[in-house]
Amino acid sequence: MLGHLRESMKATGLPAISLPYASSRWALLLFAYIGYAVMTLVGNLAGMSLQAAGAALFILLIAGRYGRLMLSLRKDLLTLGLVFSFLLPLAAPLLGVATMNDDSTGYLIKYYAVYFVILLCLPLRLPPLSESRLRVPLFAVILLLLVTGMLLSHAGLGESERVKGVFTNPNNFALMAMGLLLLLREERDPWPLRWGLYGLVGGLILLSGTAGAMIAFAAALCYRVIAAGRGRVLLTVLIVAVCLSASVVTAMLLLRDKPFMQTGPLGQLTAKVEIARDNLDLVLSDKTVNFYAASRGYNAEASSALWRLVHWRDTFETFTGGGWLRVLIGNGLGSSKPIMGMLPHNDYLRFLFELGLLGLLANALVWGTLFRQLTPSSRWLMVMMAVYGISENNFDNFLAMALLAFFSISARHPIHVLGRRMLAEYRQFAARCEERNRLSGMAADGHAPVSPSRQANAGLGIIN
Repeated sequence: MLGHLRESMKATGLPAISLPYASSRWALLLFAYIGYAVMTLVGNLAGMSLQAAGAALFILLIAGRYGRLMLSLRKDLLTLGLVFSFLLPLAAPLLGVATMNDDSTGYLIKYYAVYFVILLCLPLRLPPLSESRLRVPLFAVILLLLVTGMLLSHAGLGESERVKGVFTNPNNFALMAMGLLLLLREERDPWPLRWGLYGLVGGLILLSGTAGAMIAFAAALCYRVIAAGRGRVLLTVLIVAVCLSASVVTAMLLLRDKPFMQTGPLGQLTAKVEIARDNLDLVLSDKTVNFYAASRGYNAEASSALWRLVHWRDTFETFTGGGWLRVLIGNGLGSSKPIMGMLPHNDYLRFLFELGLLGLLANALVWGTLFRQLTPSSRWLMVMMAVYGISENNFDNFLAMALLAFFSISARHPIHVLGRRMLAEYRQFAARCEERNRLSGMAADGHAPVSPSRQANAGLGIIN
């Protein structure tokens, strides 16, 4: 019985149970976050930037309310990763190998803000984010933020080709659109609502024209459909994702001359793939790439994929040529722009360049632990964000990263769900024992004899 109970506790896809305290635990956090999002929107409409002020107020509010709870953190692998992620960025400045400028301060604040939110919220033992009654207002505010940006672009106040909305660039618009999916109740929302939201997010990503977001969204859906909550088939998912990506790229290149592939977001994506393919030999040979010549006949955005490949190559070569100390602890948090002139547009390469091998491992420990603790049905959303991090600076968008932090620390097997599951198992066991005793009593009173095998089967809940 105990073995059966242990296996039952490992069962995937346990439905979340809505409890009265679910909203109360989320109330202050989500009210603060909604206020932060509203300040971002209002500031943009007024022609001023209030995002930094909103983020500061958001952090101060939750720190003042829950800061004392950080002392009660459990001593586990996740806490260890968070401690190292906080301390390792200090190594390069203390040892005098950091290269920073005035812009580095902003990147440093954003990095620490994300982990500070995680540290503050971990002791709260939050129920799933989707269980809060503020889910609908939160969804509405995020959608309003995105739709307002679309209207601004349509009115000519934004970019005509790619929608960026109230954000710095279209890539951040796509990242915020992905955040809508973090509010889904995968086990309980009806399938028309789920797939309708998938379509909405996919459409918003398409309007942003962000190739990396399209790839991340498609890869995550593949993981969701194939893995079906079982992490053991990850290798199969990766193989299928690679084959699917190769098929899509091939189809795009074969259909390049078709009219529908030459305009809009599809035309942009196809041009990026085509330019990167035509100049791949220059990237691999470490030769200088003439971006003007490569993008001739296309618009300025078409060479972005090729630029990323070249920039990644140069960034990695600069990192490996900096000596063993910089390889271990990096060039300092926020050093990418002072040294390379531009961020890597790859969060993993950025952590490696700025925090070294040790910093990359510490950050991987945090997010890897959070991933393993997620309910299997929620992991595909983390996969989506992780894949998008390959081609984008996700950590620069604190509005989206704070929402991801809320999701990742709450979308786990909640204790109250496991308790209900164990209680149900106990009741089933008690019912089987009662049935076995009843059958034994009937045999003792002279009724139809019950064979030993039938008694055993009755104890196991099996009636022949």
